[in-house]
Amino acid sequence: MPAGPDLLLLSTAGDEPADWLMAGRALATVLLVATRLGLGVMLVNQPIDAEDTRRDLGRATGIAGHPQALLAVGYALERPAPQTSRRAVDTYFTNRRGPLPADERRGTTA
Repeated sequence: MPAGPDLLLLSTAGDEPADWLMAGRALATVLLVATRLGLGVMLVNQPIDAEDTRRDLGRATGIAGHPQALLAVGYALERPAPQTSRRAVDTYFTNRRGPLPADERRGTTA
């Protein structure tokens, strides 16, 4: 098992809205595949947010395109904590007007 995560740089040939959409679709696919493989993924996009560091990142990696997302990908060191119980969606949303009574906000009514 590797000592740390690997970095994955997602880039596109262009830098127009259609390219951003394509990058978003690719990112969704990467996230789904990584989850299926039991990998953890963390978006490390601070270098992409500023134009100068984005340009430097492209140069440093030798890509010809435009960096769109930077990801850290790897296996977790420990198993995730057990899943906690969830409140019913009705404790958060209602279709009636006005605030919920306190006992309903706590989910104590049926």
